[in-house]
Amino acid sequence: MQLSYKILFAVEVLHDYYANSLCSDFEIVPSPETAQLFRDQQVIWKNLGHRGYALVRTIEGKPIATPAITDVFRCYLKLKQPQFANFTNLDGAFGPAARLYFTNLHQTKAGSVSYLSAPMAVYSGSATYLPGALAVSGGNVGEALRKSDNGNPHALNDAVYWRNKGAVRYVTGADLLTHTGEIYRLALNAPADAIITDVFRFNEASGLYDAAVVPAELHNFDTPQGEIAFDLRGLEPGKYRVTANDTEQFIYLDGRLRREQVLGIVEIFNHLPAASDFALLNAQGEVRERTFSIRFANRSAIWKYNTGAGSKVTAIKDSGNTYSFAQQSNAFLSNQPIPFTERPIKSIFLETGDVGPPVLHVTNASAARIKTIEKDGDLFYCSEVYLNY
Repeated sequence: MQLSYKILFAVEVLHDYYANSLCSDFEIVPSPETAQLFRDQQVIWKNLGHRGYALVRTIEGKPIATPAITDVFRCYLKLKQPQFANFTNLDGAFGPAARLYFTNLHQTKAGSVSYLSAPMAVYSGSATYLPGALAVSGGNVGEALRKSDNGNPHALNDAVYWRNKGAVRYVTGADLLTHTGEIYRLALNAPADAIITDVFRFNEASGLYDAAVVPAELHNFDTPQGEIAFDLRGLEPGKYRVTANDTEQFIYLDGRLRREQVLGIVEIFNHLPAASDFALLNAQGEVRERTFSIRFANRSAIWKYNTGAGSKVTAIKDSGNTYSFAQQSNAFLSNQPIPFTERPIKSIFLETGDVGPPVLHVTNASAARIKTIEKDGDLFYCSEVYLNY
């Protein structure tokens, strides 16, 4: 008999900002309910760098206490990096009413990597893409460098309008989920004086959120109401679908998210069939030691080098011929957004009117101080550098 610990599952966080893509900006913490479930099933949780590991005690590769098909392992992503929003391409994710939600139910895969994020939007010529938007086409992800829409469509192979990010999958707005405490107020599509409400949880048999957890209730009012309150007291933390007449909303019930500065939630379900790449156990009940990934894209911005009146600077150039800069009054602006990266770009330099000067490399723009700027009719993020030369 061979006793050992194996990886029940691991969650890793990746980010294009970092030179090695490994992002240690989060502490991954099991929820109190999952911490108890881990104790019952002889699972040890460990955070090591950019990964969190659920290590389960096994006999001949099988967990000593086999997880039930109804088990859901929930973890919190607690942000440790205060500048994270500045260098991350994920606008709107940090509002008080939304949190990031990741799960193996999405079954998002690219190559050999299994992602916990929702499927990314496929490029459409009729959609509007603003600078920074992400879309998928032919398996690769593109980042919009300029506005593209139905009246002026540009496919992802147009290098003037899109930057190729490769065959990866990123966190996007599709991963945002409304969170709530015990009382949730739902705005209705149409005011009504008779409102029928329902609350549903995930149903392992159907794979849908159609298992009723609160009996349907009819609410009658003297006058039409534009919203209805749901009393969710007594329900376990988790994702639910609430409906009121023809209005529905997915929510995440957990009052601890705001109190404990939680940016995201991870839910790993155990009911998936053994044939799925996102299942935890194989057909023989042995641990598959799966690693699930969450990947963030880095933010891009226009780099603006301010020179001031009387400056000797005549040009800003890139010896790597990747980026170019155009002069506007007493400043030089990059002709396209440049991604923020941990590793500085050392090929950008300035020229002056002096004869035979040494090559003067200039500092990179910083993600710590960003604002917006209008350029060529589009609105971009912008980071400024002041040159004293």
